[in-house]
Amino acid sequence: MFRIRHFSGDRGDIIARQLIVALLIVVAIGFLLAEGGLIIWGRLSAAQSADDLAADVAWYYKLFQKEDQARAEAADKMRLMDFTDQEITESAVQFLPEGDANKTTVRVTVVKYINTLFTRHLGPLKKFSRVVVSKDADVATASPSRN
Repeated sequence: MFRIRHFSGDRGDIIARQLIVALLIVVAIGFLLAEGGLIIWGRLSAAQSADDLAADVAWYYKLFQKEDQARAEAADKMRLMDFTDQEITESAVQFLPEGDANKTTVRVTVVKYINTLFTRHLGPLKKFSRVVVSKDADVATASPSRN
């Protein structure tokens, strides 16, 4: 017993302090990686959603030749993809070229807000929570997305 107490004297306090500091650093790094991962995943998810929507809107327009109905179809699909009403309102569907010419391309711009602990509570980081992605789809070669 004497040997254990002697061996764990001052060194035990130093080792315990170092272990606590190392544990706190590991937890902080893990938390930052999780928050950053959510932002990266949100950006990838928004890009995939924009790609799918552009393909579906182009296909719908190819079938029915009605821009307003294609926009409504895009809004309905966004609701099914769990976009909020604000995100749907800020997103846009454009038919190109503009004017009365035959539409050959559909451009879908998707706005997605990523809700993380940092972006929710820290004002300067809120700019990172808004993701805007635009994708184009050709009407002539349009086919529905696989979703």
